[in-house]
Amino acid sequence: MEKWNFIFAGVSAAAAVWSAWSAHESRKARDSTEQMLADGVDAADKVAYGTNVIARAQESRNESDASAQAPNIAIVPSLSPGGQQGWRVENGSGQVVTAVTVHCTTGQIVVHTGSGPKRESEYRDQTILGGKLSTRMFRPADAQGANAEEGEVERMVLRFTDSRDQVWERTGSQNPRRV
Repeated sequence: MEKWNFIFAGVSAAAAVWSAWSAHESRKARDSTEQMLADGVDAADKVAYGTNVIARAQESRNESDASAQAPNIAIVPSLSPGGQQGWRVENGSGQVVTAVTVHCTTGQIVVHTGSGPKRESEYRDQTILGGKLSTRMFRPADAQGANAEEGEVERMVLRFTDSRDQVWERTGSQNPRRV
């Protein structure tokens, strides 16, 4: 009988060792699984953060591309004190624009100065304050008659720098585009 007790004791001890080893391996597997899950959550957080940074950068670029000021700068009809018709640049925004130029796609432009009209390659105005008109009136050199016609504005290209130092260009009545 002792022999059987010894065998049972040995089998019990082996089962206890096996059970302890199994529990240890289970804990290691559970700990490893928990660590892998934690690493996965960390990686997902990093990806989400990176995506957020990229989205904010894109939004910022879109905001700068879509200037609130640029659509309010345009070539508009104007009368000179002597009753002549022509065009001026109107800054309909509340902020200053600089480096304003207008040229004609069909050649020269006539700028009306205090001493009379002058043919130029382009009209220039260094600064136009918010809510103001350009200092001089102008027309395409090939314009016919004393009255400005709507088609004339379509042959003129306006370029200016907005208050954010972004350069914009507008051809005729088209929407301005950033250059």
